[in-house]
Amino acid sequence: MHTPLLRLLTLPLDAWDQWGHVNDMNGVGVINAVLDEESPDLVVLNGDLITGENQYLFNGSHYVDLIVGPLLDRNLTWASTYGNHDSSYNLSRASILEREHLWPNSRTKQMVFGEKSGVSNYYLPVYANNRTNCNAPPELMLWFFDSRGGSYFQQLDEDGNQLPMEDWVDVSVVDWFVESNARITKKFNMTIPSLAFVHIPTNASQALQTEARVDPKKQPGINDDYILAQQGQGWCADGTYDCDYGANDVPFMQALVDTPGLMAVFSGHDHGDTCT
Repeated sequence: MHTPLLRLLTLPLDAWDQWGHVNDMNGVGVINAVLDEESPDLVVLNGDLITGENQYLFNGSHYVDLIVGPLLDRNLTWASTYGNHDSSYNLSRASILEREHLWPNSRTKQMVFGEKSGVSNYYLPVYANNRTNCNAPPELMLWFFDSRGGSYFQQLDEDGNQLPMEDWVDVSVVDWFVESNARITKKFNMTIPSLAFVHIPTNASQALQTEARVDPKKQPGINDDYILAQQGQGWCADGTYDCDYGANDVPFMQALVDTPGLMAVFSGHDHGDTCT
């Protein structure tokens, strides 16, 4: 494996500390400060690009331009996952993806199409910078998953409230991941090292935080939030709401641990729960 292959920078974005458009604009200053200290080849925006709850229908997705501005100024490429704040009554994930695709620097894609699948589910192969054989296998696979959440675009429930979107990686995406990884492994007849990115952490991260001895040097940040919010929080096993935890993220967790070569899963959402 040729090194260094990729300098990777992950930015978990959110807007809970302050609220609304000012917060979105302040995020630009943070990104600029981080990029001034780093020299990444690829930036991962790991969810919550926009404070979707406070956006208007006509221009909500335009706030993507603010977030990616510092990356464009430095001619950097990026890849995104979408978070719970990226879906609201006036903001859709599809509109964010469409906005991202205005810029050739974006590597964000949609590879799974389904009513419950979300949008930002895709993979990126990383090749050696001195590759001469176009049929050579990737040196690294980057997997991106949409943990959904927030509210469905322009939909209300029978009481006139915004219709909540399920906040875990859907089983349709899990099936796509397992099948795609198996196909890639078979094609190259080898296990390719990989990294995974998802906005909302799985229940395994919460279990590590609350039930295991967390070493800040080995699991940095997990102890920064107590108790971190995991996928499926508040949802019941049957997909209805108003339960403590319905274990809806179990298929996704199982697929991750069953994947040879998967080295780390990075999450955002709680601002400090990246698991390595």
